[in-house]
Amino acid sequence: GKYLAQLVIFAVPVLVACVMPLILTAFGTVSLISAYASLLAYFLLGAACIAVGTFISVLTENQIIAYLASFGLLLIAYMMEDIQTLFTTGNTLALIIFSIALAVIAALIGLACKSLTIGCGVFCGGAVLLILVFPMRPTWLLNGLNSVLDALALFAPFRDFVGGMFSVPDIVYYLSVAGLFLFLTGEALERRRWN
Repeated sequence: GKYLAQLVIFAVPVLVACVMPLILTAFGTVSLISAYASLLAYFLLGAACIAVGTFISVLTENQIIAYLASFGLLLIAYMMEDIQTLFTTGNTLALIIFSIALAVIAALIGLACKSLTIGCGVFCGGAVLLILVFPMRPTWLLNGLNSVLDALALFAPFRDFVGGMFSVPDIVYYLSVAGLFLFLTGEALERRRWN
């Protein structure tokens, strides 16, 4: 009884979504390939977003914090293309962002190791490296950062899909994001079980 109701709740919207383009062909011309590619894009984007939200939910006991953190992270992923333009407008802003990111990474490493000395050492070493590399080769850091930001732009492949550009790397990207965050969720649950 309970599983049948869950199956119906899941199956009815999927069936309607799959049949809808066929119904629309009775009223005009519809590109079935584009329509089904868009449905696949919605499914893959939803799977990736749900996997991210599930992982964040495992990290905290509070549902409100999990909701706000998931919303914030997905909002940042949505705005990632606009965030990338900040790094092409000026080197000073990029240097400030790199310094803030370095401080956050050093703090996380220090907390993970439970050592203020290690955290300060990571920050000092990273600051020296940043001061040496950034003035001489700012394009290296900016190109590397843009590559990382491209990988974090969760909604960019979705726009290509819906725009009619079907590509296998985008499918692999969404499946990889969903698989990675589901794997991390399983690992976090396993760690919680043993602690």
